[in-house]
Amino acid sequence: MKRDLSVDAKISVPERLSYTCGNIGNCIVLAIISMYMMYYYKDILHINAGMIATIMLISRVFDGVTDIFMGCVVDRTHSKEGKARVWLLRGAVPYILSVIGIFFVPSGASDMVKYIYIFVMYNLANAVFGTVVNTAYNSWKTG
Repeated sequence: MKRDLSVDAKISVPERLSYTCGNIGNCIVLAIISMYMMYYYKDILHINAGMIATIMLISRVFDGVTDIFMGCVVDRTHSKEGKARVWLLRGAVPYILSVIGIFFVPSGASDMVKYIYIFVMYNLANAVFGTVVNTAYNSWKTG
């Protein structure tokens, strides 16, 4: 199937719906992380809310750096599958596993081990694999 990649090219309705479904799925995952994570850690696991907020703040700064880096990586990628598809395929499974890992905090561990685990898993889910998947997906039309 050949596609017209010119600036004036029209996107068909099925293609628009497919891009929409992908973004809806991604938004659901991000909503689960952003809305349920703090409640789960604070009220269910009884972890200090200030530490969780600090972890999220540090992670957002790191995420800003990785977004720029991944944008450059996607721009410089030249494969037979295009610029973005290869990164979407490479990042999808690790992304979902790291999102699941956010909610599997070791219960018998000390508070410091829990904080380190949360920091690592949250950064893997958001700043590493989330960045790979979201950057690739959102640049897929042009890649």
